Amino acid sequence: MIKPFEVLSTIDEDGGYIGVVYKLTKVVVSVNGMQASGTPGEYWENTQRKEETLTAYVRLPADADVDKEVFTIAKKDGWIQ
Repeated sequence: MIKPFEVLSTIDEDGGYIGVVYKLTKVVVSVNGMQASGTPGEYWENTQRKEETLTAYVRLPADADVDKEVFTIAKKDGWIQ
């Protein structure tokens, strides 16, 4: 499975928990309409591409499936469509 996130580190916490530092990355492409190319009847799309990154920390039960939990968080928060 190709993941749009990377687990950077984990930390054992008291009480049977694990702390997870992870990074999410997504590419956002926007199209700003058609622009004339200079030749009559020819146009090109004006597109912009930018990469957005978020680094975050989550506390999970020690027996949790870390990849599944991070994926669920990313999907709920709109990082994965």
